[in-house]
Amino acid sequence: MGGLFDGLTLARSTLSAAQAGVQLTGHNISNANTEGYHRQRLATSAVAPPANTASTLPRIGGGVQVDNILRAADPLLARRVAASLGGEAWASTRENLMLQVEQAVAELGEGGAGAAISDLMDKFSALSTSPSDMTVRREVLAAARNLADTFNRMAADLDLVVDGAHAEATATAESIGAKAAEIASLNSQIVEAEANGQQAANLRDRRDLLACDLASLAGTTSFETSYGQLTVLIGGMSLVQGNISSTLQVSQGTDGKSGVTLVSGGARVDVTASVTSGELGGLLSVQSTVVDDLMPRVDQLVYDIVTAVNTQHQLGVDLNGAAGGNLFTPLGLPVAGSAAAMSLDPTITPQGLAASSPWAVPAVPEPSNNDNALQLAALAGQFLAGGGTTTFSGEISAIVGHVGTLTDQVMQAAAVRKDELTYLQTLQHSSDGVSLDEEMIQLIEFQRSYQAGVKVLHVIDSLLEQVLKM
Repeated sequence: MGGLFDGLTLARSTLSAAQAGVQLTGHNISNANTEGYHRQRLATSAVAPPANTASTLPRIGGGVQVDNILRAADPLLARRVAASLGGEAWASTRENLMLQVEQAVAELGEGGAGAAISDLMDKFSALSTSPSDMTVRREVLAAARNLADTFNRMAADLDLVVDGAHAEATATAESIGAKAAEIASLNSQIVEAEANGQQAANLRDRRDLLACDLASLAGTTSFETSYGQLTVLIGGMSLVQGNISSTLQVSQGTDGKSGVTLVSGGARVDVTASVTSGELGGLLSVQSTVVDDLMPRVDQLVYDIVTAVNTQHQLGVDLNGAAGGNLFTPLGLPVAGSAAAMSLDPTITPQGLAASSPWAVPAVPEPSNNDNALQLAALAGQFLAGGGTTTFSGEISAIVGHVGTLTDQVMQAAAVRKDELTYLQTLQHSSDGVSLDEEMIQLIEFQRSYQAGVKVLHVIDSLLEQVLKM
């Protein structure tokens, strides 16, 4: 009799396990499209047979028990995906900003400063042909003003890129702080839940998703401690440790570039140089490209143009026989900021253009000759830019070409990083994600198991009925 009653317990365990399996499979199916969800599986084990010393029959197993719910996760692949997320976000952010930089530098290209400098030199040439023509003189001033306006617009557009990157960096830092605080809270929840024997798979999913977000935003790295808590590092410094999180603060220097400070309690650490990945790293990188590489070349070019034109203009005399002054407002040192500051000298007038040489014969003024206008026009072919290695137009072409090449490289890098990330995420989904086909098979297996368990109950019930009739 005891054997048949033991069979009831065995069948009941079968039904319980199958029922748990059906519920868990349904949970997987429901979250098949949930971002960051990891497939879950039942961990079961065989139950030891009950003690029955009075029976001479062999001891038979006691059925099945559900031990735990396992969460599918590949830590090594997860680290590779996190690193790829940081690299892809870095490259994508650089691509977006470099396209804006390229558009701003278009002011230098065809129809921009290149055309404007050529137009000014052409007007100098026209002035040499008609040094006393007031219409030509007005056209020279208009061409000079247009050149200054073109450089002003380009400098303003590049400043907008730098300032926009700073605004994005500030918003990104705030998001990083909020996500870090949530991870710290989840660390406590997960430890508490698992210490009480509860499963925390969904909490871990949320924490891993946040860790991926941080990797994308700032190129962070993370690892799980033996206590089940996640430690997140940025530039080798702790952003999250246990239930404690730090914040990031972004400040803008006088040069326009952003600086990043890690704030933990009362401690403040400058981590700007360490943020070389993620969206934040991309923002800082493009700022450096503009401020440290591009703008110095543009400012130097403007400084060279203003200095060369003013120097030559001062060697001539105007229609009144007076010594020539400045055509452009003089630019002092340092050179930085020259493009934004370039302007037509407010004192210059059409009559004040010094198109003539001071004296054709000693002490005899000849303000109507064209000697100085010819010298001004000749500046176009002289190597006065790029440290004396190229012409003004040549330097403009070199800057535009440099930005174009850099943008192409950034776009290619972004495409490669995107493909790499897509490949790794596909691998991760195959390893950790939910396959509806696989879940359907699991569902059928649990269904069959449940039906078999019910069949066992029916058989035992029938046998017990026969025994009771004896």
